[in-house]
This record gives sequence, structure tokens and C-alpha cells, in this order.
Amino acid sequence: MCGPMQDSHSASQSVNFHEPNHFSFREGAIPSGGVTLLELLVTITVIAAVASLSIPAWSAIVRTGAGRNADRIVMESMEEARTSAIAARKDVWVVFDHAPVGKPDGLRIISRDRDTVSAVGGWHYLPRGISFHSGAGTLLEERPPSEILSTAINGNRAPGETFGGVLFQRSGRIGLPAQGGNQLTLRFDSVTGPSPEPINISRATGRASCK
Repeated sequence: MCGPMQDSHSASQSVNFHEPNHFSFREGAIPSGGVTLLELLVTITVIAAVASLSIPAWSAIVRTGAGRNADRIVMESMEEARTSAIAARKDVWVVFDHAPVGKPDGLRIISRDRDTVSAVGGWHYLPRGISFHSGAGTLLEERPPSEILSTAINGNRAPGETFGGVLFQRSGRIGLPAQGGNQLTLRFDSVTGPSPEPINISRATGRASCK
């Protein structure tokens, strides 16, 4: 039901066309929703200051995470080699590849049963910027037998690469390297920050540990 309609004559009289426009802006006034140039510059300066503080902190977190990841990769590979040697009653090598600049260092598990040599999975690579510490007295000094190394690298060797290794016997003990006392230590180098924690390997049990 429609409501009563208003008389058109009275409606026209209620409209005052000479009433000033109250919604027009005063000359030179700035709308309440606007942003001045000074406010914009202050906002940009604050954002830049916060970014300059957060980027170094984030970089440090990433470097720390990479170091922990390197320790995890090596320890998991060591444990896999040890358990494989015990379960399959085979000699198992962990081959270390210390690569030249531009290629990541890595390690691979190789098993040998009499005359049969086979790879256990592929290469496990360290995070970029982290490498195995090489030189006298390190695990990179123990060169794996030729048949072990050939299986590990599939005949592909880059100039400047050096290889080392650890032999897990069928009992899970460390057979090689022979030197190093009751505990072997694998150390790292890092070009992006602090080096990862060194990994200690018990000769008697073959278990790896890290601080």
C-alpha cells in the first residue's frame, strides 16, 4: 500500500535554490583524507630505518640455520652408514668431496661386500658457503680405495677436487682412518659467518655427536 503523495506545489516551495552550498571546500583547504608530502617522507624514512635493522639480523639467522643444516646432513649420513654396515654385515664408506670454489662440498655412502661395490643413495650436499675443513690431520686426508671413489663419483671429477672418507666396519666401528685416537673430528669452514660445530665420531661405536 502506497503512502500519501506530497502536493507538488508545496514541495517546490520547500526547496530553496539560493541556499549556499555547504559541501564545497574552502579555497586552499586540504581534504581530511589526504597525506602531505612531509608525512610521506617521514613514513619512508621510518620504513628504511626498520629495514636497515632487520636485514642484518635476518642474515645472521640464515647463516646460523645453514650451519645447523650442515651438521644435520653429516650426522644423518654417518648414522645411516653405521646402521647399514651393521644391518647388512658389509663394510660401508662415507666419501667426502671437498670441491673447488663454485661447487658445494658433499658426501656419499658406498657399501662393499666382497667384490660388489654399490652406492647407497645419491650425494648429500652442504649448504652454500660451508665446506669441509681439509689439510693434514683431517678426515679429508684418508683417501678412499680406487673402486670406492670410482663408484662414488661415477668417473666424473672436477679439477681441484679432493676426497676423503671414513670406513664403518660390519660391527659399526670405525676401521679407517687408523690415526686419530679414540675419537675422530670432522670440522667445517664457512665463508659467510661462524663455522658449524665440529662433529665428533667415536671409533668404538661409530656414533657421531655434536655440541
